[in-house]
Amino acid sequence: MLFSNPCDRVKPLRVEHKEGRYLDEKQAMEVMQALEDEDIQNRTTIKVLLYTGMRRGELCALRWSDFRTSGNSFILTVSRSRSIVAGKGVVEGNTKNGHSRQIILSPALRGVLLSYRWRLAQEAARHGRKLSPYLFVNSDGALIHPDTFTKRLRKIYDAIGFPREYHLHTLRHYFVTSLLH
Repeated sequence: MLFSNPCDRVKPLRVEHKEGRYLDEKQAMEVMQALEDEDIQNRTTIKVLLYTGMRRGELCALRWSDFRTSGNSFILTVSRSRSIVAGKGVVEGNTKNGHSRQIILSPALRGVLLSYRWRLAQEAARHGRKLSPYLFVNSDGALIHPDTFTKRLRKIYDAIGFPREYHLHTLRHYFVTSLLH
């Protein structure tokens, strides 16, 4: 028979809480300047991430049908995500929290997206293909692996000299922080 709970003698692990590192306005502009040297797909993906706060998987699952106009507004509905699942590869499902959300896009981002769509339609026609329903596909029209976005952004961050703690999700934090100011 035990007279005391042995778990009472266990000390909880110390967890260090590191303060997050987020882009400030100046750094966001540095990212935008670095995009000048990127191809249209990389420029578009980073701008969408920076100015919508989307997660990587949501970006991978974006379809042209997710956009609509309402009056003068250009609205994006985020309702799906693509993620890497062990043993299954890349799968598409609901967003992380299971809810869809709508984002009203700026006129500048609308212009970026419409220009990108026009360019993709031209490229697809040149190769005798239809425009993919997804925004981000490779030159063969196949969906891009989610890690591709992360690796490309890492190269941009490294070229700018940003800390290793900055990652793709840092763009989401920038977006949310900019909304609060």
